[in-house]
Amino acid sequence: MSVETLPGLLEAQAASRPDAVAIRVKRLGLWREFTWKTYSDVVRETALALDARGVGPGDTVAIYAANDPRWLVSDLGIQTAGALSVGLQPVQDADELAANLKAAGAKVIICGDQEQVDNVLAVTADLPPYEHLVVFDMKGLHTAEYRDARITSFEDFRASGREAHVADGTRHAALLSRLSDTTAAIASYTSGTTGVPRGILLSHAAQIAAGRALATKIALKPTDRCFSLLPLGHATGRAFDVVAPLVAGASVNFPESTETIAHDMAEISPTVLFATPKVYERIRSIVEVRIARAVPFKRWVYGFAMSRLESSLAARRAGGSGGFSAFLGGV
Repeated sequence: MSVETLPGLLEAQAASRPDAVAIRVKRLGLWREFTWKTYSDVVRETALALDARGVGPGDTVAIYAANDPRWLVSDLGIQTAGALSVGLQPVQDADELAANLKAAGAKVIICGDQEQVDNVLAVTADLPPYEHLVVFDMKGLHTAEYRDARITSFEDFRASGREAHVADGTRHAALLSRLSDTTAAIASYTSGTTGVPRGILLSHAAQIAAGRALATKIALKPTDRCFSLLPLGHATGRAFDVVAPLVAGASVNFPESTETIAHDMAEISPTVLFATPKVYERIRSIVEVRIARAVPFKRWVYGFAMSRLESSLAARRAGGSGGFSAFLGGV
């Protein structure tokens, strides 16, 4: 097994730090934690489920879902099976979705929920035949119109992988041993802001090199907590939420919903946050509204701290150290 593949890095983290927290996700108001060992086990089950269905080198599997721990698991499970993982944006119009899925030629499509299943079914006639439609959240999918033999829950899918592991405990190691760091592991579509979205192929080696550069640049550590906001179908989202944490051993944290992001962020106190300008603008507006209502002393402290922060950042941009203000603010 080579640790210079993403599944190999996962196995290395699980072997060296099995009980450390790799993933947190908020469900029904409570944070649930998953260790590196659990992360590795579920990826193994997913990979063996795909392998049992004949998915392997030369095949593609598409993931069409919002950010979720199962997205990470599916991505690495696909790669472990030797197939190409194609990440799609969770919100697409019908024409773009059909074009992307047609280009992918996916043997298996993994969806997040009923909305995404409906979108896939609406364009199925325009797609190359796919064999399975695996779904994270089966809510609303038990009525007659969804009685399609190709639709299965992610939990049932995982269970078949567990059964495969019981039947042959050596198969997972065999899958890992045949992986090459030069193999194309993922296809990531561009945002489409400058034209028709294009699928970019990235190898294990390319992703790991980028992940190491990123982890070094931001001094990512095992104690860091990343907060998942950017779509995982995008290469940048993958770099921050999949690759860099695998390289450095940091945890990835998922909010309960888009409506609870601000509250969940305050609870988990992420040390690494990469987001669009709109997210930062929203955070700043919330802070400023609360500061405006605060007592005079708190308003003074906030104003002083912001002036010191802006001064230190200006010094950093000019090539300086930022001085004592940077030390106090951790920038």
